[in-house]
Amino acid sequence: MSKKSRRWDGEPETEKDRKFFDLREFGYKGWIDEDSNKAACPFCHQMDCSRQGFAGKCT
Repeated sequence: MSKKSRRWDGEPETEKDRKFFDLREFGYKGWIDEDSNKAACPFCHQMDCSRQGFAGKCT
């Protein structure tokens, strides 16, 4: 029995997909790198920055 995919295209989830969706579902709102790991803000290099996207401000 397969688990329903959370991908927009319905394709089976890869390990990176699973990590990405799990982070978001557990409330993580920070940056995520290309391997679906928590990442530092690319602007201020802090892990706890609350910047929301490229147009926001670092805190």
